[in-house]
Amino acid sequence: MTKIKKDRFGLYVTCGGYIARPTPCRWDRHFPTVMNTSFKEGDEVKAHHTGGSTRATIKSETLKETWATQSIMNSTYVKCKKNLSPEEFDIVLEYYSDYTNQPNYHDSSFLAQSDLVKQLVEKANVR
Repeated sequence: MTKIKKDRFGLYVTCGGYIARPTPCRWDRHFPTVMNTSFKEGDEVKAHHTGGSTRATIKSETLKETWATQSIMNSTYVKCKKNLSPEEFDIVLEYYSDYTNQPNYHDSSFLAQSDLVKQLVEKANVR
C-alpha cells in the first residue's frame, strides 16, 4: 500500500519506481482525453505499473483507475526535491509533466529544455 500525495502539479503516487498521475497520455489511444480522479490526497492505494507502457493501475477497496506514469523515477524526484532550489525543482517537474505529451521530441525548444533538465538532475545527484 502507498499513499496518494500532492505537489503543485496535482496528485501523484509512486508506482513501479515511477511517478504516476491522473493525467491522459496523448499518444496512448486507450487513455481518455480528459481525466478526473475520485482519489484524494492521503488515500491509501495499491499501485501497479504495467511494464512496457505508461499505464499504472491505482486501486483501493472500492475504486480502480488507470493513471499515466511519467518519465521521472521516484528516486530522481526525491533527490531533485531535496537538492535543488524550488525554482529548479519546478523546471524538472514541468519537463517531466509535459514529457509524455510532447508532440515532437526533435523540436529545438524541447531539446534545449531537455539539456537544462539533464544538467539539473546531474546537479541533484551530485549533492
